[in-house]
Amino acid sequence: MTKTNTNTNEKLTALIEESHSYKSRVTQLALEVKEIMADETSKIRDNRDLSNGGKIKKVEEVKAIYGKEVLKSAQRIRTEYLALAEKARADAKVILMEPITKPSDTFAVTQFEQGLERLKIDLVLGITTDKVISKLQQFTDEYSHEPYFAEQLQAQFSQFMTPILEQGNTIQNRHTLQQIYDQVVEAVTTPEKQAANDVLGYFANAETKVFFPTYTGAYNTIQDAVGKEFAVHLETPGERLAVIEELEAGE
Repeated sequence: MTKTNTNTNEKLTALIEESHSYKSRVTQLALEVKEIMADETSKIRDNRDLSNGGKIKKVEEVKAIYGKEVLKSAQRIRTEYLALAEKARADAKVILMEPITKPSDTFAVTQFEQGLERLKIDLVLGITTDKVISKLQQFTDEYSHEPYFAEQLQAQFSQFMTPILEQGNTIQNRHTLQQIYDQVVEAVTTPEKQAANDVLGYFANAETKVFFPTYTGAYNTIQDAVGKEFAVHLETPGERLAVIEELEAGE
């Protein structure tokens, strides 16, 4: 029987777990900018060399400075997350494309191959569909414990399905064949391949992931700290940073 590659599973699981850290990074960013702005605002408020108007202007200047830094951090978070997602998906696809290792038990392999050929012969000899389906079910039950055999059966399943349905395309036959096929697919899906499928599903929509949902705790904290004009661009920081840099270059 094929052994589970624990190391592979752990690596794939680690990629998903690593993605969870980005939520805490968002929270940490919000708390940091809140603390920094509170400190800067306190210093400005206590500055006796500034008039009230001067203090207001200085606070806005500081907000602009740290608002830009927040957008840079938001951009890094998104860029690094997408890099992680790309790596995870690439690793998962490699695992899914890997053929299942052939068992070292040559006798079992020979028995399987001979049994598969006998099933094909039964179809050619015109044995009734009920008997062929029954034999196919028995054969699947016998060999579906081994992913390699299941994979071989899956690859040739249409060779059984097509002639069976040509002889008896009934609802019952289609339903039974579907059940047998599902059993085969489940057997082919090793723990490693299931983990790879989980990774692909988890990172499927990485490009549209929302890191700063509007009016959530992190969003509100950042908005209070540096202003709405920066908070509204947290999901598309690159675009706003380009505008800011263009304006700064023109000054």
